[in-house]
Amino acid sequence: MQTYYLHPQPELIGNLIDALYPSGFLQKRANINPVVGFFSEIFAANPNRLPEWQLLTAKQEEHLPFARAAAQPDLTRDLIIFRGSPVPTKPQ
Repeated sequence: MQTYYLHPQPELIGNLIDALYPSGFLQKRANINPVVGFFSEIFAANPNRLPEWQLLTAKQEEHLPFARAAAQPDLTRDLIIFRGSPVPTKPQ
């Protein structure tokens, strides 16, 4: 993930999504925030692929609670909810 930006290959992201849970990588809480950040950037840079990736994340949602949050348009709000922080309200 650290060097993805050097040679982006969005066609491989689906395979990565499929491999994350079985790999055990997300069982370590410290790995979750970097993964959310990584996917947030990937999803933002490839909006045309979101429907494809949303199908994959939906299959793993039970195991990857960040997945839906990262794939949503209102990313900031969803990630705040995922992290358990109070949701800031907009002044009216």
